[in-house]
Amino acid sequence: MSRILIFRRGNFCYNSLNVFSQCLASSLEKLGYSVVFFDVHKEGTIDLEEVSVVREYDFDAAIAFNAGGQHNTCLPDGRNLFDAYEIPFFNYIVDHPLAHHGNMTSTCSNYYVICVDGEHKEYVDRHYPRVKEAFFLPLAGLGDDDYLIDSFEDYKRRPFQLGFTGSFDDFRVLDEEISGYPTLLQKIINAQIDILLSERNLGIEQSLTLALDSMNLLKDTDISFEQYAVSTRIVNRWIKAYIREEAIRYLAAGRVPIHIWGSGWEKMRDLPNDSLIVHPAVAYESLPEICQNTQICFNNMPWFKQGMHDRVPTAMLAGAMVLSDSSRYVDRLINEYGEVVCLYDISQLSELPGLVNDLIKSPEKCYEIATHGKNIATECFTWNDVARKFAQIVDGL
Repeated sequence: MSRILIFRRGNFCYNSLNVFSQCLASSLEKLGYSVVFFDVHKEGTIDLEEVSVVREYDFDAAIAFNAGGQHNTCLPDGRNLFDAYEIPFFNYIVDHPLAHHGNMTSTCSNYYVICVDGEHKEYVDRHYPRVKEAFFLPLAGLGDDDYLIDSFEDYKRRPFQLGFTGSFDDFRVLDEEISGYPTLLQKIINAQIDILLSERNLGIEQSLTLALDSMNLLKDTDISFEQYAVSTRIVNRWIKAYIREEAIRYLAAGRVPIHIWGSGWEKMRDLPNDSLIVHPAVAYESLPEICQNTQICFNNMPWFKQGMHDRVPTAMLAGAMVLSDSSRYVDRLINEYGEVVCLYDISQLSELPGLVNDLIKSPEKCYEIATHGKNIATECFTWNDVARKFAQIVDGL
């Protein structure tokens, strides 16, 4: 029987990583795989005396979501653990590779990376030669594949007209951190931020290239592009935080009531009017129920330009209409399947309140998009689909 080893660790980001692990395991088992879990330390490391499971079974592959270093475990003789037992190791990263730079290289010769965004995959291909191969595979939605679509009347009775599930990160705090950087890095970071704010369709790597070029630093032979990218990676977090807050503030200023579930929103400075209804943060497992009670689920991509955040298929599976900024991947989905989500332009956020108000006044249109999105998500964006594609990757090695 084919076996997969799945590593789990701690409770990170609303326990989402462990939920991903369990969903993948359940779907792999449906395909006939035997799945063994291995719980690692919070830091992601493992003790050699605990690895008897690796020696006990013949595994086809090992996988971890946001691996914390277990792929670099070495035996007393210096050999990488996974090389010694000929086990390909997959690091399924759910953020930009720069956020995991310290764990992006490995002593394992069969080290693979799975990315949720096509640009992330391309970045790994270009800048991490120790990765044997990178793959693009967006996360699935969380929810019951058999969840029945509401009738139109039931859809209109959902208690939350507009909802968002996501955390608040204060870009001003990041500004303070950046102010402590060396002067040259501050100039590069500020140039990159200015570029991203004016050209919001650009990715992180593209914007850094333009910033370095504007400062005549691309030909710098003493510092590589990779070193600049790692040193300025706070930009990815800053731009996500800024755009998310800007979108929410525009909605609140337009008197559009929006319910938010996520941590940190109480820290938002000059909290807008009562249009912003903040609920306590919830565990990742609670998202389907929230989406099933929401008519329009708002999404703000974490600067994915060739991917899709898992908020989107989770809301689709719950029969909610998704209102999201776009990416080239989402554009392809719409071209292939029709209007599965409704899009807004992050370059024109001032128009967002008007768009939302128009949608609220057109529940029939929202219901039509939601119903179509539910059908497509059930067909294409479940963990059964991710497991099948991962199994194909493993079989193709």
